[in-house]
Amino acid sequence: MRRTSDHGAYGMRRISVAFLVGMVCGVSSETSAAPSCEETILGLLAGSKTRALAEEMFLLATGGTPPYDAGKYTICQSIGMQSGLKTRFFIANIANWGIMPLPGEVGLCLPAACSNADVQGVVKLLATLVPPFKNASLSTQYVGDQWPAPANTVYYPNPFNEDENRKSWGSGTTAALVVLGALVFLTVLATAATLHRSRVVPTQASRDAETGMGSTGLLETAGTQRRREAKLPKGLAWLKAFSFVGTTGTLTTLFQAEAKRSTDCLDGLKVFSMFFIVLGHSCMEAMDIAGYKNAEDIMKSPLSYYSYSTNAWTYLFLCGQLCVDTFLFISGFLLSFVGMKRSVPVLMGTALRYCRLLPLFGFVMLMYICVVPYFAWGPFSPRLQSDVEQNCQGADWWSQMLFISDWYPWYNRDGGCMGWSWYLSIDMTFAILGMILLNLWKVSKPAGWAAAGLIAAACLGVDIQQSYYHHLDYDVVSPSFAKYAHYLYTRPYLRFPGFCLGLVTPWLLDALSKRGYTPGSRAISTAARMKWFVASLVAVGFLALCIWLPMTNTSGAGPSPPARDCVKNTCWGPFMNAIWISFSRPLWVLGWAILVLACYFGYAPVLNAVLAAPVFKPMSNLTFGAYLVHPMLIKWIAANRTDYYYFTWGDAFGRGTFNFFVAYFLATVTWCLVEKPFATMTGWLVPKKSTKSSGTAAPQEARTVMEESAPA
Repeated sequence: MRRTSDHGAYGMRRISVAFLVGMVCGVSSETSAAPSCEETILGLLAGSKTRALAEEMFLLATGGTPPYDAGKYTICQSIGMQSGLKTRFFIANIANWGIMPLPGEVGLCLPAACSNADVQGVVKLLATLVPPFKNASLSTQYVGDQWPAPANTVYYPNPFNEDENRKSWGSGTTAALVVLGALVFLTVLATAATLHRSRVVPTQASRDAETGMGSTGLLETAGTQRRREAKLPKGLAWLKAFSFVGTTGTLTTLFQAEAKRSTDCLDGLKVFSMFFIVLGHSCMEAMDIAGYKNAEDIMKSPLSYYSYSTNAWTYLFLCGQLCVDTFLFISGFLLSFVGMKRSVPVLMGTALRYCRLLPLFGFVMLMYICVVPYFAWGPFSPRLQSDVEQNCQGADWWSQMLFISDWYPWYNRDGGCMGWSWYLSIDMTFAILGMILLNLWKVSKPAGWAAAGLIAAACLGVDIQQSYYHHLDYDVVSPSFAKYAHYLYTRPYLRFPGFCLGLVTPWLLDALSKRGYTPGSRAISTAARMKWFVASLVAVGFLALCIWLPMTNTSGAGPSPPARDCVKNTCWGPFMNAIWISFSRPLWVLGWAILVLACYFGYAPVLNAVLAAPVFKPMSNLTFGAYLVHPMLIKWIAANRTDYYYFTWGDAFGRGTFNFFVAYFLATVTWCLVEKPFATMTGWLVPKKSTKSSGTAAPQEARTVMEESAPA
């Protein structure tokens, strides 16, 4: 036998591959119907130097340090170049490591003749011979609808490998690529046609300059010419919508300068909220595909008293789950602010909103289902394919396309096909309800206020009841948060109070304006400035409270006792959890509402200068696209990795920042290919003016309202 070597951080003696594989043969032959794996492993025992090198490389390529160790994927692939022996790399989920009460995963490098069925025998052998695998066992795949899944089960195939589990693209992928290619072709063709059909025409000033009548002669010519708008043939006029340039050009409208508005601070608020959403998803979404090799450092346990869950920075990184409510606040605010003095027909507004959202959402879903999973290579790529295939079945995709997934199916696994798109369904529901309430307010302001208040109060009551009924616990870093997410997190009644605050804020501004209190209507006195400064400090306190108060509901740093232990001793009782779950999001929105009003009335000039910076205007327009594509990007990057992530603050922030900017780049692409062209064509279908003077039907104004209050 060959000398053993140290195994990972535990320093145990590794078994010789010659002895190990010899034992595997006996196990695998009993559990696998294919003898080729056994024969191949026996052939590895030939005593040549090449085979000896292969043995060492097999050992090096196989992971063995709990809880997550993917081994060395690239070394496993290189074995064939050294010895001529083809290999196969497996990812196996371990239900429970023998030396610690933690699930985990391990990468196994075996001869290519071995299959998934043979891995069960390998793990059984390792459980008896190698200390980290003592009493370890594989998780089994669960294919039912029960939530949570039974213990020691996973939703994806286990084990899995590229050869047996990764699928090549089919006709659906080809069709999706044809659609993508057609959109690119239309964009290039439209831009070229627009540039070709437009030409520079002289103005009167340029003619005077050419004849010497101008004050500066020929020097004035270049600055006094203008480009005439292109006119395409009547049958091809629709093509202009796909052009980069022109009055309706996608890039022209994205970057055109606009007059300053008192609500420009909402642009920056959108973008910063989007950053924290991407940051949080960068930490969490990747775990569905490739987890963290230092998982024991994330949650406090006897292995890690000073884990990341005990650190205040964790809660700042995960505040993106609150920032979704900021989007809902902005959506409600703009719906009322723009629609207060315009007609907002509910049926027309709903139809226009659907036409506004569907093209981009449908395109992103097409790419997510048919393209992205088939352009990932590596040990984790089969898991991405399995994740998409299992979550995008039945009603999980078409209910999202109809924006009714917050109602049907009532419960689905991991949020459905594109799990993060639950927000769009809620936003559609709130837009319809918001238009009804806004029109009611226009008829009778007391009735509007009363209806909005009663609905919000009823939602808070349901939130409290559901928290008690399901015994929910608000701990954003604990596995118990999954239960809260399943039963309440995506429910309309949890989110409506925040939207309602945004909806009624312009009603408050309307009441103040009738009393002469408008931006710039009066000098900013020192007393008023101090009052708003104190109010802003209170608002910041609300935001900080929403982020960091939940730290008191999780175990503290250090050994327990004296450190707080929320596992053995419940920190927050049912009452505190119910109150916090129900009121924390409205409190978060209230904090932002105060700061937005401070910017609106000119009492927070520094904050307003930051949030209303011109750079945020185009980014604000791209936020819808960025929201849709960023989880897809995160999962795709994880699926192309060859190892697990290692969680640190720097790594998490760096990945989040990278994903943020790449998401906005992709959003720019989707804006030019899909979002803006279809929004422009939808606008062409809407009459420019109302056909009735009564003002009860104003489709053009309804379109403007829907564009201003579009989600994200």
